[in-house]
Amino acid sequence: MSFKSAGFLAAAGLAVIGMTVGPAGAATSINGSGKVRCTVIGTVKYKPPLKATSSGPSTTTLKTTLSCGNGGSTGDGLHLASGKNLTKTSNATNDCASVLTPSGPPQPGTGSVKWKQTTGTAKQNPSSITLTRTGSTQTPQVTVDSSGPVNSGSYHGETATSHTVIQETSAQIIAACGGKGLKVLHITTGSTLNLD
Repeated sequence: MSFKSAGFLAAAGLAVIGMTVGPAGAATSINGSGKVRCTVIGTVKYKPPLKATSSGPSTTTLKTTLSCGNGGSTGDGLHLASGKNLTKTSNATNDCASVLTPSGPPQPGTGSVKWKQTTGTAKQNPSSITLTRTGSTQTPQVTVDSSGPVNSGSYHGETATSHTVIQETSAQIIAACGGKGLKVLHITTGSTLNLD
């Protein structure tokens, strides 16, 4: 099985986001403005596991946790402590090649990040973001890069850029697909989400 870098893991939603915007915030919440710097960790789980030959449809669950307020944040971005995203998507197959290396150009995905502010600062509304994959690598680590606009909510009008680093190597992923199946990928140190 060949995993082309141009499409590698795109369908896994590894642009850090991918769900609809949550409920509107309380009356005291605000739409934050400024620049945001976050590091990201998380998992991408497949049920049933992805295999070399499909046995039916599958579900991809992306769960990420953001640590924010890092160097470079400005305005309300300085008051962000963390963020979260949980995404579930349905796949027509659990075939590794079909799910991890979709054909065609990169497709945009729209989702939200729910923010948690630091103590004593105003609650910030979720940000709706559309990201499109802009690049990827297979060595020395598997990575996926994406960018796109903040459509609404906090930081509306800013541009989001995502860099996702996968803990598992491409060789480990291919081996899992050819064996008992690929159950999970880990988003690891070096992954970021920035809003500028």
